[in-house]
Amino acid sequence: MAKSPRTKATSSAPATPYASPTSARLTRSRTMPTPRGRSYSSPTSTSPGGITELKKVNENAISDLLHRLVPSATFPSIDCGHGKTKPKLCMGRTPGSHENMGRWYTYCTACKNREWLSNKLHLPSLLESNEEFNLLLSIRESLKPRRRRVDVSPSPALVPSNIQFIIWLENFDWAASMEVPRPSGGAFCLNDYKIVLGEHGVERGNSIEVYHPGSRSWAPIEWDKFIYPGSAPHLFFRIQGVTCMPDFSTLSLMD
Repeated sequence: MAKSPRTKATSSAPATPYASPTSARLTRSRTMPTPRGRSYSSPTSTSPGGITELKKVNENAISDLLHRLVPSATFPSIDCGHGKTKPKLCMGRTPGSHENMGRWYTYCTACKNREWLSNKLHLPSLLESNEEFNLLLSIRESLKPRRRRVDVSPSPALVPSNIQFIIWLENFDWAASMEVPRPSGGAFCLNDYKIVLGEHGVERGNSIEVYHPGSRSWAPIEWDKFIYPGSAPHLFFRIQGVTCMPDFSTLSLMD
């Protein structure tokens, strides 16, 4: 008797870039709502893939979105006489590359030179206008290891003997923290602590902004301008131009 051909089962659900390739093997998953009515399905940290699989799924989703926003390079590559890599899209995964996220580039190993083939995206506007992009970057940040943990708990004394400087150096990065002696006269300027600031990557030429908790606003501060901290146990600073600070919302609640 001839066997009837086996019919391959198909899914009626549309394929999306958020679908995990190993979701069928996972014991538990979570679903997060995203724009356009799609679902973000990914394993949890208790599944076999764990955090590594979560990162992989989310990075694939970011790559898909950036390829939709910037489908190809804008400028032709300049011939330097050497073999260059094929055009690639910057994903902004490494420190210092966030500002070039979404730019096409090629690299010459002989010249040790990276050539950009498209203009920068305006990331602050994109974060405000594109809910999908905002969600994916928030997930990326939540999956990063917490290498630096800032403790803003004041000492039991009414007026702590030290002041904690909490400063953001780059977009999408966690704050750096340092303690400095509280000035005896009640006021200080950044020049007074230029050595300890330099040890944490803040140079004299950097333009700095200080946070005013009363008005919940940032304002430029000159290195030789006096600051009156009062009894505040900590002060918030950022390099001018830094606007995306993942842990600021949590830390500012301490004020």
